[in-house]
Amino acid sequence: MSGTHSLLSPSKAARWTRCVGSLAACKGVKDEPSVYAAEGTVYHLLAAWCLLLGQNTERRIGETIKADGFEFVIDAENAAYAQVYVDAIRRIPGLPFIEVKLDCSEILGVPDQGGTGDAIVLDFEHLTIHVNDLKFGRGEVVYAKDNEQMVLYGAAALRKFALLADWKFVKVAIHQPRIDNYDEQTYTVAELQMLAATYRAPAQKAYDLYYKGIEAGIDPMLTPGEKQCRWCPIRQTCIARTTSILKQFTVTPVATAEMTDAQLGDARTRVDEIATWCNDIKTEAQQRAAAGKHIPGWKLVVGRRGARRWMTEKLDAIETALVGLLGNGAYQPREIISPTAAEKLLKKVNCAQWDVLQETAVTQSDGAPQLVRDIDMRQQIAVGAVEFSVTPEAERGFDYVRL
Repeated sequence: MSGTHSLLSPSKAARWTRCVGSLAACKGVKDEPSVYAAEGTVYHLLAAWCLLLGQNTERRIGETIKADGFEFVIDAENAAYAQVYVDAIRRIPGLPFIEVKLDCSEILGVPDQGGTGDAIVLDFEHLTIHVNDLKFGRGEVVYAKDNEQMVLYGAAALRKFALLADWKFVKVAIHQPRIDNYDEQTYTVAELQMLAATYRAPAQKAYDLYYKGIEAGIDPMLTPGEKQCRWCPIRQTCIARTTSILKQFTVTPVATAEMTDAQLGDARTRVDEIATWCNDIKTEAQQRAAAGKHIPGWKLVVGRRGARRWMTEKLDAIETALVGLLGNGAYQPREIISPTAAEKLLKKVNCAQWDVLQETAVTQSDGAPQLVRDIDMRQQIAVGAVEFSVTPEAERGFDYVRL
């Protein structure tokens, strides 16, 4: 494959396989650099260096690495998370390849398309190709089964190494060390090739729309949805998405005054997508108003002032003044560090003693019951097994997507 830019990036496959017009609709729209994506890039680099050089990540603590205009100092906590991934790759039996260029052109039927596999391990004994992807964000859990990015990486790796063995299986795996998630899926060669082939038609449509433009019928090709809209750069202004969301506010009347279980389930399924759209609308309106645009019915004003805090450069003088005025009242009572902080410190000097302390002195509450989609891999709680009150929790917002 040539060094040209890959329009049909596997990391964006969840978008262009579902909404084939999205790439054309976003043509000319610049993806703004994100500190979260840049952080992911930095720790991908750290893990890759360590795997290639036979080092551990702690050796790089304190180093400064730049990515996408942002600067990061490698810290102990994130280095430890990256080491979890490094150790996992080292445990896979076989011949490893790190940061592998993968060509998807033949798979998709479109020239010059591909991506980069984080770690591929060839297990000749079990005739299995292991394809691994590191995701360093703290956002949603990502699963390996039928993951478009991983299917394309797996199919491309199979083509790249086809002549080295009579491969029987391809195992794809997602590593999310910062949220303690690892998920894998093993395909037979035939299963993987069949699944990858289903991406060929949408890939070619997306490619044609991008280069032929609106006259080829871009508007009817926009198909909004939760997955394809999440990282789309025009999600805040897309008419197709707005139209789709507004249609979801209609509920078909039934004989009863209250929603049925089926209607409630349907409404709950829509809530997260609608809530995300609402936040996107707020953000876009704020940005346009800040840029000087007039948003009918709205105006830009000065909001509430932020929390008060001491001036950092005057802390010594402030402390002296407060002690003189308040004595011991100038200080808060000391607090013992948390078990998490203690673990990070003690594991460096006395792992055995920490294990004893954790066993005898640390308690942890069970996870609260949480309503999730039925595709979630966690075991369902038996009905009536627990009593609880529901407290909705806001999702943490970002997941690193390699471009």
